[in-house]
Amino acid sequence: MAAEAFEKIKNAEAQAREIKQTAAVRAKAIIADANTRGTELYNEAVGKADKKYKEALEDASAKSEKYVEETRRKARYEADKLKSDLSPAVDSAADYVVERFTELWQ
Repeated sequence: MAAEAFEKIKNAEAQAREIKQTAAVRAKAIIADANTRGTELYNEAVGKADKKYKEALEDASAKSEKYVEETRRKARYEADKLKSDLSPAVDSAADYVVERFTELWQ
């Protein structure tokens, strides 16, 4: 009976070692999978962030180009308006100068 009990204990210990080894192998596989998945998720996040950065940069560039073009258009309009508003005054001033010059040399 003691031999039988001893045999059962040996078998149980062997089973425990086998379960422990299997668990260690599975734990290593789970850790390796987690590391791989973590790296994949990190790379995916970096890729998405890079894409968003580039999109934001392109958007900002397009908006700034639009702003510059709008500012140029407004400046051209204001310059043309000023030119047309001043044109009669310049013509008048020129006529006045010519008239005065002519009067002085007569």
